[in-house]
Amino acid sequence: IKLSGTIVSHSTTKKVHSSSSAAISVKESNGTFISTLNLLLYNDSSYIQQLSIPGAGLTLKTRVFAAVKATNLDRRWNVLMDYCYTTPSGNPNDELRYDLFFSCDKDPQTTVFENGKSQMGRFAFEVFRFVKHKNQKMSTVFLHCVTKLCRADDCPMLMPICGSRKKRDVSVGKHSSKSSGNAVLTAGPIITRSVYFVSSAAALLNAPEIQMNTVTSILISGVVVLGVISICISLFFLVLLKGRNTLVTSLSGVRNAAFNGAH
Repeated sequence: IKLSGTIVSHSTTKKVHSSSSAAISVKESNGTFISTLNLLLYNDSSYIQQLSIPGAGLTLKTRVFAAVKATNLDRRWNVLMDYCYTTPSGNPNDELRYDLFFSCDKDPQTTVFENGKSQMGRFAFEVFRFVKHKNQKMSTVFLHCVTKLCRADDCPMLMPICGSRKKRDVSVGKHSSKSSGNAVLTAGPIITRSVYFVSSAAALLNAPEIQMNTVTSILISGVVVLGVISICISLFFLVLLKGRNTLVTSLSGVRNAAFNGAH
């Protein structure tokens, strides 16, 4: 069994992401066939439209659907994803990594839909950012899958048996001739954006509107206060004027006894 790897690019309307492919040559009793494995990213569980990444990046916790597909593969062979993981760089050997699933261990946000049962392996996970990128506006995550081909009848024996990892290792050794070697497939970069920077940008965009609303409120409040003051002053003068008229009337009706006596 021979393995060879190449890098291919997949362009979307919004962002370009690349993935690696591995050409696997398998020799059978009736000849040799060459199959190609590809790791592809999709927008949803229909696995029809390849992943579109906006220029600003995906929001954190966006669900990404991944698939390892085999082409020109004899129907007696299936695709088996041994394990998949992520790194902040495109280097599969990066010391900083996060496993999505490995044997019986699986990230809680990762779902494996199909593995070792057909000529395609499928799973989904939520995008995140590594701690080293926490202060960056945008960050990158690369996906890697260690994949092999196995005979359809023998794939179940190569699947992890949770609680008995040793049994699986023995099986791999015993049936090594019934599976291909491992190929490391890579897809990415998956670009994510920080929620903090998005919130800050939104706040800046909404700031003029907020300021305008504040000014308008102050103006309206000022008009209301001035109106109340004007009414109070008017009432005060009316009361004052009424009191003055009452006083004048009272004075004009008083008779001076001394004056009357003089007459």
